[in-house]
Amino acid sequence: MATVTQIGPRLGIAPTCAALGLPRATYYRRRRPARTTPTRRRSPRALGEAARATVLATAYAAHPERFSAGLPAPAPLPTEVWINPPTRRALAEVAHTQ
Repeated sequence: MATVTQIGPRLGIAPTCAALGLPRATYYRRRRPARTTPTRRRSPRALGEAARATVLATAYAAHPERFSAGLPAPAPLPTEVWINPPTRRALAEVAHTQ
């Protein structure tokens, strides 16, 4: 990587990467800053923790037979969301560049 960074501006990135056997995509991917995990925005219509607990308690009071495990607790809100989770290899590359 350091060699491509030093020689690349004089000879060109593509020929330097080809001579070293380094894919250009790898060179450019490692140059950019590491991405942080995306944060999930709450929907403006989403209920708060207290309102969610109230709804579950009301549903339990109305139909306790539907809740075999007893009074349900609201599930914790997710902290990160992925459409396609990163592979272990991609996470290792990000950790390697930091």
